[in-house]
Amino acid sequence: TGTATTHTPTSPLPGDTTYFWRVRVTNPCGSDTSASRSFAVEAPTLYCQNANLSIPDGVGIPVNDLMEIGDAGTLDDLQLSLIVAHTYVGDLRVNLTHVETGTTVDVIDRPGVPALGEYGCSRSDIDATLSDAASSPVEDQCAVPAPAISGTFSPNSPLSAFAGEGIDGFWRISLSDEAEGDTGQLVSWCLEPTYVPEPGASVMLASGILLMLAERRFRRRRLHQD
Repeated sequence: TGTATTHTPTSPLPGDTTYFWRVRVTNPCGSDTSASRSFAVEAPTLYCQNANLSIPDGVGIPVNDLMEIGDAGTLDDLQLSLIVAHTYVGDLRVNLTHVETGTTVDVIDRPGVPALGEYGCSRSDIDATLSDAASSPVEDQCAVPAPAISGTFSPNSPLSAFAGEGIDGFWRISLSDEAEGDTGQLVSWCLEPTYVPEPGASVMLASGILLMLAERRFRRRRLHQD
């Protein structure tokens, strides 16, 4: 209810769903209700990989995992989900790189440092989604019991750095352990992009045919006028 001409939901609408809506207007002369309208929210597109890679302990050398995406389109937004089994999440740094463009984002940088001390969060495991739309920073998380980081949080640096780039090509996630004494592994990770797909061959062919027909009609009109 209100006087605005737009409305934005306070939380994202679940995907793979069709939503119906209508507007009722009311003033001192009476009220009227619009016809019903609808729109569809598509199911999220997820690109996931089970890595199951050990993270070298305390040497600062990252373990890397590559994912190739064959779909073509221009990125508008990107979310990263990852599951990490590690006995001291405050040791961890996580970077995401689009290999094709060289763009790198530091998504996690030793959670709890310096707020919780020199070594950060002493709790175990990560099962989280990094999203620019989240209000709580991942760097502030250190929950009990495990996983210490669980839920949806904003990354250390914004993933919007990838906006405008093509989604296709190789993506690399890198995890490094910056302090000795605790071990773990990268279990899995997923990318959830919002992007504008490039038109397929059939769409391009149809567009070409329409343009050709329009050009013919234009020529006929000019001949008729002459």
